[in-house]
Amino acid sequence: MPKLPVFRENALGQLTNDIRPNLAKYKDEKPWIEEAFSGRVWSAPSKLDELADDLLLLPDETGDHDLENVRRLYEALHGLTLTQASDPRLWTYLSHVKYWNYMRKRWPIERSARGDNLERAYGTVLDRYFLVGDRSRGVTRHGIARLWWAGYTCYVEGQEAGQSLALARPLFSKQDVYASFMERAFSKNRTIMQAVLRPLLKRHAAGRPFDVRKDVRALAKHLVLVGGVTILDAIDSAHMESMVEAYIQQCEVANA
Repeated sequence: MPKLPVFRENALGQLTNDIRPNLAKYKDEKPWIEEAFSGRVWSAPSKLDELADDLLLLPDETGDHDLENVRRLYEALHGLTLTQASDPRLWTYLSHVKYWNYMRKRWPIERSARGDNLERAYGTVLDRYFLVGDRSRGVTRHGIARLWWAGYTCYVEGQEAGQSLALARPLFSKQDVYASFMERAFSKNRTIMQAVLRPLLKRHAAGRPFDVRKDVRALAKHLVLVGGVTILDAIDSAHMESMVEAYIQQCEVANA
């Protein structure tokens, strides 16, 4: 079976350094990497099997399809190690070549470049198309890596058909919910995150989702504060879940 290509290290370095001069290319409707490297070798085969070209659903008038794309990508790359899942060569290839059409639909730089705001456009490219700096935060912002990491975080073994990624439903109910939790350091501990998401799933299933921006952000900040006085990793799952449940109930009473 053909293997999935990834960027070579030197090519990735050049591409990252050339974001500003290449900024206009991020509005192109077709991938432009071959043109940018002028026939030079910029990729190498990985150990991963090739992915289907139509794996990811494109955003359309019905929505962004993040939840379905989490399922599709995580199932396709279920055997990915955490080291591979943090590799910028992989995700940069997927965002610039394999799933360029998806990226152009889901994360167009035109949204941030209104009024020719090139700095905001640069920031969008850096955040959504590359993994640079703090990779712990970067993988939750990258346009495609974020889908896999959400799958990794939410996946529960031994569930009924279609339920193994149920915890992703409240996580993707609104962008604020995803950003508030997944962009925190504690999100890399999926035992903690699953304990946090279970009370949210219960409310989501009951038709009264916990997704008000100020309350979601307050809960995330509360967990960070708790982590400042104790080690979150040392809190058992049941205690974490009850702590989150109690906090949400307080918010519900205050909002009644």
